[in-house]
Amino acid sequence: MITGIQEQVGSGFEAQIDEAINGKQEQIKKFVGLDVMNFQPIDSSFKEGEPVTIEGQIKAGALDVEIPVKFICDAKKEDQTKSTSADLLTPDHMTVYESDERLLDCKFDSLEKGSYQIKLTAEYDFGTKGEVSHYTIKSDLFNALLDTARKQGGDAYNLFYSQYGLSPNGESLSSPGPVTVALSAGKDVLVINPASPTDIILKITLKNSWEGLIGDVRSLTMVIPKGFGIKDVAGKDPKEQVKQIRCEEMPGNRDVSAGCDNAKHNVYVIPMKKEPIQLLRNIRAYLSLDDPDSVVGKALYNVQTFKLFADYTYRIERQAEVRVQ
Repeated sequence: MITGIQEQVGSGFEAQIDEAINGKQEQIKKFVGLDVMNFQPIDSSFKEGEPVTIEGQIKAGALDVEIPVKFICDAKKEDQTKSTSADLLTPDHMTVYESDERLLDCKFDSLEKGSYQIKLTAEYDFGTKGEVSHYTIKSDLFNALLDTARKQGGDAYNLFYSQYGLSPNGESLSSPGPVTVALSAGKDVLVINPASPTDIILKITLKNSWEGLIGDVRSLTMVIPKGFGIKDVAGKDPKEQVKQIRCEEMPGNRDVSAGCDNAKHNVYVIPMKKEPIQLLRNIRAYLSLDDPDSVVGKALYNVQTFKLFADYTYRIERQAEVRVQ
């Protein structure tokens, strides 16, 4: 059984920033996600009893899974708490299959005299994939590199790269969209002692890359190499358990995009605490080395890739000021 660790990672804002893992998004020409731009009234002022219309432009794009979106538009008069819903909102919902650009109108048939704050909310479910690769090497081989590096006055990790003609793997890579998923297990080279394996901490950062709000993260799906297991996750829903599934049980044909193979990978679904994220959230997955020999392999070194899919609700809010005379 996988139990919950009762701890809070990055209790304050500064601690969260310090703890965050850096990552970069994949650069593609296609826009991915959904945004509303140029949300503004069609006129500088309106007369009482006449329709009030605010327009905007929707820009959207999907990768491999369609995006259902719902819109809400309301008006709040200055110094009042009650809001008035729009009489006409076109569209009030849509489904994005590929690339899509269209106009949006939020219309109020009649508003009393005064100043109003018009708020448009667009909410949709989205998913982002992040992945990172690490080299693995047996401890006895790395100790030999350490001895050589000491004699040469160099660094064992640089010696590892030069001796085997390698380059560092670099930062984790995230699919494009409103959220960046970054992962890291620490050093680029993971030193494994098969006779006495120690657990590995995989740090995960979900970073809000747009000017919206991550309403909640429903779950994380992690694809890790065979030989690793998940002991626990700090930041998950403490009332729920981490569940192991098979590749074909991953939703939305993700087993294909993840290159998942039951003979080579273990897949886990991690239920998350339902709470909004303004900027970022740090999570830690505690990985066990269940089969260290398969992790390091029979060669002098191996490359292991960790992949994570984050499923969340994203909310965009746009505001405009309107005066009715």
